[in-house]
Amino acid sequence: MNHSGSVEEEAEEEEEEEEEATEEEVAAVEEEAEEEDEEEEEEKAATEEEEAEESATEEEEAAKEEETTAEELQNYN
Repeated sequence: MNHSGSVEEEAEEEEEEEEEATEEEVAAVEEEAEEEDEEEEEEKAATEEEEAEESATEEEEAAKEEETTAEELQNYN
């Protein structure tokens, strides 16, 4: 009788350890997913910033071209 009680306790302990291990695995997977999401958001933000800088540079270049063209026309007249 005592032996079967110990076997049951051992089985319960094993089950609890397996549940804890599973919970730890789930937590690790969730944490990894969150980190990947954060990385994607950072990459997206960096890309948007880079595109905004490129757009600003293009606008500056276009404005300089217009200014140069206006000066050339004024000098021509």
